[in-house]
Amino acid sequence: KFKGKDLMDKELIQLEAIKRISFGSLLLQTFCSIDMKNHGYDEVSTFLLEMSDEEIQTPIVHIVKSTLSRAEFQSLGNNWKDGGQAGYSHVLKDLEVYDQNLKNNQKRVFKNCINLCIISMTEITEIEGEKSIVAHTALGGEKLALFGSACLHSWAKGIDDLVKCWSDTRNIEEIVMTGSSIQCGFDDSAQRKEMWANYSTTLGAVIHELGHSFGLPHTKTGIMWRGFDYLNQVFMINEPHETSPIIGNDKCRWDRSSAVSLYFSPYFRSFSKQKNYSQKNVCTTI
Repeated sequence: KFKGKDLMDKELIQLEAIKRISFGSLLLQTFCSIDMKNHGYDEVSTFLLEMSDEEIQTPIVHIVKSTLSRAEFQSLGNNWKDGGQAGYSHVLKDLEVYDQNLKNNQKRVFKNCINLCIISMTEITEIEGEKSIVAHTALGGEKLALFGSACLHSWAKGIDDLVKCWSDTRNIEEIVMTGSSIQCGFDDSAQRKEMWANYSTTLGAVIHELGHSFGLPHTKTGIMWRGFDYLNQVFMINEPHETSPIIGNDKCRWDRSSAVSLYFSPYFRSFSKQKNYSQKNVCTTI
């Protein structure tokens, strides 16, 4: 969880979060392109992102303010013990309100997209004397893929951070920083208990839930099972505690049935058509 002591800290931390979400979405877009090619599709086939108009384009990350207060949002679904179902429904309503306030040309993009939303109000707290995490989930379907931000601090901010983050063997439970900083203690590493694994599993889970938004069911292998835990193996040549290099990758990939479905998905197009906003996109929000 990112925490700020004052407005300046909060603005800085918001920027840090945006960098991680933006770069993470590009990594997932790249993964899809690589794996679809591995499945035999010659064209560059991946999902589109809503991109900035700058000379060096980056994914646009919308900042959406909830219609609920922080306390109200965190109490949804019996303090999110419903798995995030109530939160998911409310975020859809918040996105509708946000869309109504956009300019007409932006509305066209927003309505045609799947929204990848990272909740900024995720918090580890105590409820009735027990440690609990609120405003945290991983749910995907139709127009929304929704995630908590408890492990966002473990994500890379850019290409210069990538190797460092996927080589970080610090124990998750032992990392506590203060101030304009990170406070961590939430383990979502598939029982591997280290920062690099938190990064691999949680960013990998994003593409799993986006898969549901693309219309994919669970499969017996690959991303739509638990293959997303090994997203790091797509981009790295080695993994912490392993002496042999990564040769090939038979875990983090689309199952063949998923790849075929994605090839015909309205959300998957040639990268060269990236700026054609009449097509369907993935929009990132926080």
